[in-house]
Amino acid sequence: MTKKKPKISKYEEKVLSLSRHFIWADKMKWQFGEALIKEGIPKYTNNNWYVSDTFMYMALWYALLFAIIEALRKWNIKVPDVQTKIDQYYDLLGCFRHAVFHVKGELHSQDFYKILRKGKNSAADIREINDKTGAFLERFMNKFPD
Repeated sequence: MTKKKPKISKYEEKVLSLSRHFIWADKMKWQFGEALIKEGIPKYTNNNWYVSDTFMYMALWYALLFAIIEALRKWNIKVPDVQTKIDQYYDLLGCFRHAVFHVKGELHSQDFYKILRKGKNSAADIREINDKTGAFLERFMNKFPD
């Protein structure tokens, strides 16, 4: 006799569907960390910083993270531990994601720089958004058997 899978609500299904995007985003975060250790912080004074592994992984991480918080907002799902920061960074991450995935014909699109100019705490804030959103999603995933 086959076991019936538990019925899940639409809300639960939406939250669970974000897990695959989070896994990708979190993988880019880890790749970014490895590249940062290997390469160091790219020199923003020369014109090839954007081809560094460090920037590439950061760009993909931030863009994928925005896809997650965009869906959370669309579906009116709140991440209580970090919602204030999500709201603070929503537009900046959206601009950055747009610059990553939409070619604008500008070598130095200002949409890349807006988030980089947010301040010295922006990287730590974005890491906190990532990690606390991941913990929120993990709590949901642990409720359901494979």
